[in-house]
Amino acid sequence: LTFIGLGVTNAWRNLGRSLLAVAGMALAAAVLTSSLSLDAGHPGQAYSNYRVYLGGDVMVFPFDYQADAGDDLREAPYGRLPADIPGEFAAFFPEAYETGYLALNGEARPAVAGARWADITLDPERVAEAAGSLSTRFAGDAGIYAHYFLPALECRNWTAPYEGVPDPPPETLWAPIALRSRDIARDTQAGFGSLVVAGRGFEPGDSGRLVCVVNRERALTYRRFVPDAPMTVAGQATEVEPLPGSEEVDGLTPGQTVTVLLPRPAVDTATGALLLFDYSNLTPVTLEVVGLYSFPTHTISVTPVDTPSHPLVEQLHWASTDILVPKETLLALFTLAGGGAAGLAPVEVTLTAPDLGQVEAYSDALRELLPEYEVMSVPSLVSLGRDRGLPEPVLRLPSYGDPGRRVQPALAVDAGAALVFLFYLIAALLLATNMMVILTSRRKELGVLRAVGARSSEVLVTLVTEAVILSLLGGLAGFAVARVASTHVLVSNDRPLAEILALTATDLVTVVAVTVGFALVFGLIAARSAARLSPMEVLRQE
Repeated sequence: LTFIGLGVTNAWRNLGRSLLAVAGMALAAAVLTSSLSLDAGHPGQAYSNYRVYLGGDVMVFPFDYQADAGDDLREAPYGRLPADIPGEFAAFFPEAYETGYLALNGEARPAVAGARWADITLDPERVAEAAGSLSTRFAGDAGIYAHYFLPALECRNWTAPYEGVPDPPPETLWAPIALRSRDIARDTQAGFGSLVVAGRGFEPGDSGRLVCVVNRERALTYRRFVPDAPMTVAGQATEVEPLPGSEEVDGLTPGQTVTVLLPRPAVDTATGALLLFDYSNLTPVTLEVVGLYSFPTHTISVTPVDTPSHPLVEQLHWASTDILVPKETLLALFTLAGGGAAGLAPVEVTLTAPDLGQVEAYSDALRELLPEYEVMSVPSLVSLGRDRGLPEPVLRLPSYGDPGRRVQPALAVDAGAALVFLFYLIAALLLATNMMVILTSRRKELGVLRAVGARSSEVLVTLVTEAVILSLLGGLAGFAVARVASTHVLVSNDRPLAEILALTATDLVTVVAVTVGFALVFGLIAARSAARLSPMEVLRQE
């Protein structure tokens, strides 16, 4: 204990000459603390608008899409998604529809030829089972939001996407869109009404009714053809002509109606599986618009060459051509279009993570349990989309440009552990170098210790204690700084105080253990030769 106390005294005495080593350990401890807490999730209100609209925190798509280090791309077959496959996958991964993709699970689902609708749907019970197995680890049950889609055609005219560009000739187009289901009870609980900017959102009494909510940006950037009498379909859908007396209406407003054509579902008589949708057999349906929704996403800026001091800034908003209808209405329309008893499986599933502060860790764990599906947290999905210029359109800044050809993305390699090791290695080397410099100037002091009877092991304890104390000072400082941000994440997710304290204590023990481990190893390397000095050797050199 005497020599340990001497080491503590020496550490305090040499603190001024060891600030660089202490700062290195503080930085390494901060990186480790961040990897333990911040990398696992996000503050409670992060990406809130996206999460409300998408119905949760983690999205599950029907097939594995992003490559990782373990995938052998040489054996992966090529596939391409049909253009009428709806959903957020189309918004964030358009290249799968435009240029094709590599099927990482060994099956091109769906292949270029013979695509089946059943191949791009998933089993919500399978997802629920995987989520249930994580309920103990992540302390809570995840809510599941199944998204059902129906492809459809809508008659509309395009308008200029931004000022200064003339409108194209008013040519009537039958454009592919999708009806998307909304769970009224889940949306009410999540606060979907906060996204409604005109009219109202869905109410419990809307279940089964022919009502819809559309995107405001969609309504403002398209012109819709409104007939004054029921349309007739002659032959192909593209041959439908506007009726006399019709007029163009800019956008959609609550109280108006929108007419869509639903293709007939084609079912495999042997298996009952939904194969595809037949666009030569269409059913017209008119829906009443009860509300418009919109929410801001992020801003972009462009610096003009002629006025670099006045950048142009645009606030982007979520834009989608999907028409939102109550889930019960969509399932009834599927039956009306001829779906019969085939049943309609969801194209996507969204899960509400027990805690957004752990959503990335939760998403990673769920991905391991569902290797046949693509699992992404909503924050990761949105961040990936922004990096690729998706999915919000840029309307006022024509010079913003396209980010370039989009290709099938790959999962980022988790370099967190390697980064932490690298930071600690550099910090430990600084510590060892600092100890060697200090010990060189203290050779006489060490010789005196040996002369008065101190053994080599006791001198070694003194020197290693000094290294550990200096490392702990830096480690605790780095932990304290980084923990402030992670505590904010925990508090914003309404974690109980006892749980926050328990997690803080657990992370503190981890940081202290790693810091002390590196200090012991590199402190021994620096102190070993100095502890072996004999008094006679010191006297000769003096």
